[in-house]
Amino acid sequence: MELVVNPPQQVFDQLIHWAAVTHGWGHMPYDYQFYAKGFDGYWFICVVDPSKDDSTNFVAGGSLARCTDGNGNPLYSIGLFYCQEEYRGQGYGKPVFKAMMDIVGEDNCVLMAAPDMSQKYADIFGFKEMPVYWHHKLIIVPSRMGVP
Repeated sequence: MELVVNPPQQVFDQLIHWAAVTHGWGHMPYDYQFYAKGFDGYWFICVVDPSKDDSTNFVAGGSLARCTDGNGNPLYSIGLFYCQEEYRGQGYGKPVFKAMMDIVGEDNCVLMAAPDMSQKYADIFGFKEMPVYWHHKLIIVPSRMGVP
């Protein structure tokens, strides 16, 4: 297994495909370039299986984005953190998270996560603060929407 930073688009496409299939996350292929261009800094960090091609090699990964506040201080955000179900519990997500936190250093960082994974992230990675008002779930059914 190999840790890579900003791999080809096909690897990101695998991440969003599996996240959608297993969790219903709604990301699109163009998000990769949108994030890379839209943030002050953006890293898609993942573990891939080098014995497979770029369309089937994704194991675990996530996105790290950096914004700068009005005072010039960095604020980091981790999201889209996902591990293929067949690789869970084997430690493949840990090097991804470590690489992200090495970039973050001592700066502020927020983790956007599935609520059912929050305790694990608190125990293993130290993300303990979790405001209750951020626990939202919304399902939009386009066929039920109307434009006034």
